[in-house]
Amino acid sequence: MKQRLKSPKHPHRRMWKSSITFLRRYKFVVFIVLFALIGAGILLAIHAASPSVSVEPETGTVNPPAANCNDASASNGACVTFGGIALPMQGNINRIGQPPANYSNVGAYVIEVQWDSLQPVSDADIGSHTGFIDRELAYAKANHLRLKIRLMAGDCTNMPSDLAPRDPNNPATCAPDPTDVTVNDTSGGSSGGSSVSVHVAHYWESNVIAAYDNLMQQLAQKYDNKDSGLNEITDSLCMSVYAEPFLTHNDDPTTVQDYLQAGYTDAKGQNCIKQSIDIHAKYWHYVRTGIAFNPWGTIDGTPASPITGSNENFTDQMIAYCREPNVLGQRCVLENNSIRASTKMTTGSVYAKIQSMGPPISLQTAATPRICGTIAPKPSDHDCLVSTINFATNCVGSNAVELPGGFDAYISDGDLGPLQTLLMNNPTDLIRSSFSC
Repeated sequence: MKQRLKSPKHPHRRMWKSSITFLRRYKFVVFIVLFALIGAGILLAIHAASPSVSVEPETGTVNPPAANCNDASASNGACVTFGGIALPMQGNINRIGQPPANYSNVGAYVIEVQWDSLQPVSDADIGSHTGFIDRELAYAKANHLRLKIRLMAGDCTNMPSDLAPRDPNNPATCAPDPTDVTVNDTSGGSSGGSSVSVHVAHYWESNVIAAYDNLMQQLAQKYDNKDSGLNEITDSLCMSVYAEPFLTHNDDPTTVQDYLQAGYTDAKGQNCIKQSIDIHAKYWHYVRTGIAFNPWGTIDGTPASPITGSNENFTDQMIAYCREPNVLGQRCVLENNSIRASTKMTTGSVYAKIQSMGPPISLQTAATPRICGTIAPKPSDHDCLVSTINFATNCVGSNAVELPGGFDAYISDGDLGPLQTLLMNNPTDLIRSSFSC
């Protein structure tokens, strides 16, 4: 009779029994270890979801955690948004220069800086020419104000002398040149008065684009950091009369003729726009870039057979291009400098495109003489300004509005308070879920 062989004890069974014995004997120690591991996991999760404090390895500077950038009390330079981008311009903005001292509901301002004040000749070192900017940044930080630089180019009197030669007998004007481009703004100028004419450098040519690249590189090396206190700089390479590069003033026949005789084409103008965006994307990584968008003014053809028109498709393409993550992304501030009380939100308009792309958005009102627009009978300037800011806030979703010059003559700080609140409450990083126009 055969004997049945007993099955050998399996090793994994021995290990299981040993583990049970270990747990019974050291259950208190195991409990403490598990509790510690769970607690550490919770702390890590909280840290990942919270604003972080970092230390810069080279300087040892402690970067504060991100503050609430929609908070009106957030001081300039102390608040960063997602990705470490400078705080956007928000609320009511004084269009040029420091806001009136008794207006607490104007928490930001713009300074105009002429290109030639930084570089009398192209590629010059800006080091000894930035005193004005430095003083204004110091003032803005001391008074918890946000600051934007509006760079003025285009007009020959704003340009380095080698890019737009001056008349030696009258440095305030350009030297006589057969290819001089005189651009006429027949709308009445920024003051709303008579028409404005300027002599414009050939901004679409490669030497001017290269010189602008050099200027942006030097400015960014000095100011593209959280310690500078600068919030925004405009993209002004392709401007003519105003820092609104999509306006070519092609409604004036003399302007069109001068452009075409100087060798300008629509393709060259559009190339200038795209290259200027690329230049800002290359150098400005912390400070935001503001671009004033309008329907693109086509100038093409020949002096004998000029072609003009309005091309909103190109404008829409550049708005989308600017916002691409690998270009400027959220550092691109969508702007327009023409809003007034009679402005309407219409399908396919620049305002509709800006609204659809979302913040950051900053708008500028028309000058006081034109702020009521086509409304008749004309209301008071006060009521027209209030209507204009409400349009910017409720219809477009704007985060900021540049007020017209002389606003303090007809609207009080108290009346600006509710408007400031509306602008500050608009999200800076998410598209509003609804609009009321």
